[in-house]
Amino acid sequence: MTTLNLTKTEQPSTPWQTLLWREWRNAEDKGYAGHIFNLLASEPIGSQNRFIIAALGAIFGAMVGILLDALLFSATSILVWPGLVAGGGGVYILNRHLSMRRWLAMLTPNNLFSNTKWPFKVVIVLSLLPLAFLLPSVWARGLFLGLTSGLLLGLTLGLLSWPFLGILSLFFFQGQMLETADLFLGGAAVGVGLGLGALIGARPKHQQIYSFRQVCFWWLPPPLLAEVDAALQQAIETKTAHSKLWLPVLPRLKVENLPSRTPQATVKQLNALNWVTRLIARRTLLHLSSEAFTLLLKEAQDASSPLQQTAIALLHSIERETQSWSRPICMRCLLRCRDFQIPLSLEENIIYQGCRDCRQSQDIANGELVAILDIDDRAKIKFKENKEQIEVNWLQQRTLFDFDRVEIIKANDEDVERFAVQVGNDTDTFRRSRHDHLPCKISPECNLSPNTLRILDRTFGSVEHYQE
Repeated sequence: MTTLNLTKTEQPSTPWQTLLWREWRNAEDKGYAGHIFNLLASEPIGSQNRFIIAALGAIFGAMVGILLDALLFSATSILVWPGLVAGGGGVYILNRHLSMRRWLAMLTPNNLFSNTKWPFKVVIVLSLLPLAFLLPSVWARGLFLGLTSGLLLGLTLGLLSWPFLGILSLFFFQGQMLETADLFLGGAAVGVGLGLGALIGARPKHQQIYSFRQVCFWWLPPPLLAEVDAALQQAIETKTAHSKLWLPVLPRLKVENLPSRTPQATVKQLNALNWVTRLIARRTLLHLSSEAFTLLLKEAQDASSPLQQTAIALLHSIERETQSWSRPICMRCLLRCRDFQIPLSLEENIIYQGCRDCRQSQDIANGELVAILDIDDRAKIKFKENKEQIEVNWLQQRTLFDFDRVEIIKANDEDVERFAVQVGNDTDTFRRSRHDHLPCKISPECNLSPNTLRILDRTFGSVEHYQE
């Protein structure tokens, strides 16, 4: 499969951290995703996330100020703004070096009910509720119940839950929804409890964070393979935590180092215990591309198959990779590619680019295809200009292909006229529609007769001599 030509000096414009977060979010293999996560977990959260934390801290500080106002001054406005400023500024300063692991842990629901110990945890929290009846007033009991229920929800749902309640409380305070401060104070109490619960319980393992990953970076598309490899290379060069683990893995992901297995044997490797083996199997199937379609479709359409989701993800990856090609050329047929539609289900199709004749999408080049006529050049095919220009010597090929322009470097009248006649008699509909628009350039070393030049002029869109 064609890949981007990224070297150490040709790094992607998108930060490598962003590319790997996108890869982590879309990874179906938990083992692979876990190792990607370890590369990124200690990275700082970035300025945008620091601003979000400051905003959440400001709301939390305002709610604390509301409660202190009620307890100390029997008022509802004295400490709100100081609490807002102190909360926002304090949280920003204290968390300026916050890691992505801790930040995602704070945002991730803690799945309080996900294991066999959850009844015990609930009983502990609920056992605090009778203490409310020991308080002297209904107002105090309401605040206590608000804090306790908020703490329980915060431990369960994480930090994402409580800002909305805080914002709702501010509406109550302004009297825009209700003309009473009781619900406002109760809402603030619940909000403070939610915030404390989220902070106290922000210790989920990667498995829980991974299960909640669809919320993270949902607006960003999955990266291409070449972008992932370049990002991993940058992570290794940056010497981030756990980057040494990838040193022996990354070379094995190169196309030339992928194992030569049949699609059937490679699909079986998707169930391997070792995550590196599974990763290499996925890369091999992506390289095989259209040759693996039959097996992957069989797995994707089998609801009982343990590989169904992996197969669906691989089919979408093949679609994404092939659709990223700008000017694909089948190097087996020397023909351009076109879109093919494969039904995945009744509602969804996979659209991939493949050779317009043989349909394969494995042996593909990307760039301009040039027909040259050079009697001194024994090479049939040459790659030039960073592999973005492919030259095919018609004098060695002797058959037509989907060329984009013609260069006559050194050839006699007989060969040039034979080439022009072959082009004029071409029965391929795709090529015939292009010939009279294609340019033809002639080297000054090539002295063609006026009759040959007239034939070329009738065959192609423009004919001109160029200086070397």
